[in-house]
Amino acid sequence: MQSFFWGILLGWGAAIPIGPVNIEITRRALTFGPSRGLAMGLGACSADVLYIALLGLGGISLLQFETPLRVIGVLGALVLLWFAYNAFRQPIVTNGDNAPKAKPLNKHYRDGVLVTLLNPYTIIFWGSISSQLPALADHGHYGMLLACVGVMLGTVSWVGFLNTVIAITRHRLGPRFMRGLNSAGGVILVGFAGFGLWHSILG
Repeated sequence: MQSFFWGILLGWGAAIPIGPVNIEITRRALTFGPSRGLAMGLGACSADVLYIALLGLGGISLLQFETPLRVIGVLGALVLLWFAYNAFRQPIVTNGDNAPKAKPLNKHYRDGVLVTLLNPYTIIFWGSISSQLPALADHGHYGMLLACVGVMLGTVSWVGFLNTVIAITRHRLGPRFMRGLNSAGGVILVGFAGFGLWHSILG
């Protein structure tokens, strides 16, 4: 069971820090509703589970070379810029007849998978725990399976908590606050994208 609890801690470590994924989950949950934020969060969780599975199989070591990291960094920055563009131009969803139609849940899930897989910070995080692999695999493949389940539980619990808080507080926020949040979220995403491009190209 040690691998399972290690997995939960790693899941929290990957999911809780404020970054582009949490910013976008929060923005979508407030703009479109918690179900959309939850869908994107579950996509991010799936990507984290995939990364620890690749770690166990040795596949993530291929991403520790400079060239693949640079390519992924540039692609990830472009995805963040696209999200930022949508944040700036996104109308606020209201209960009126003119409320824009939100994307289907599966597209929010896809976006969560995409932005997490292409996030160089995510790769660095999972690559940095490679030294802990013997502790995670204390029972061979069974230990890695428990670790994957733990990571899933850790990440999903955070995403569920975040969207529950948003569901409780969302109705108290006015349109002006929502527009400001979209603009602030867009600026933050541009900042993350700019730093990612700078680090990938010049770093």
